[in-house]
Amino acid sequence: MKVSIKNKKLFYIMLILFCLSVLYFYKNNPATSKYPTCPFLYITGYYCPGCGSSRAYHNLMHGRIKDAFSLNPLMVLSIPFIIYYCIAEIEIYVNDRPIIRRTVISKKGYKIIFFIIVLYWILRNIPYYPFILLAP
Repeated sequence: MKVSIKNKKLFYIMLILFCLSVLYFYKNNPATSKYPTCPFLYITGYYCPGCGSSRAYHNLMHGRIKDAFSLNPLMVLSIPFIIYYCIAEIEIYVNDRPIIRRTVISKKGYKIIFFIIVLYWILRNIPYYPFILLAP
């Protein structure tokens, strides 16, 4: 079995960034350290789509998936898609065949992703049940 990577520079950059982020969030708990608060939350008092992501990532590094999901469900649900996109971008080939076919997201796809993020942003700031479950 022959494995080749077409975009080696991108692969090494992504690998280094991933390893550094795992190491940082494994060692440092954003909930108890002097981690900066979200600027949007600080200024407006409303949660942004990313609020709770650093604490959720820390919980994921320690295997606490339920806790991570309760802090930012959109971030946790998006991880498989991000991994898929990164692997497709790196272009890993096994026996001269790509392990993931590279697909380009259409303009409609980007609009759908944007709509989901904005809808999540709005819903997590509604102070009534069941929407309060989306707040970190």
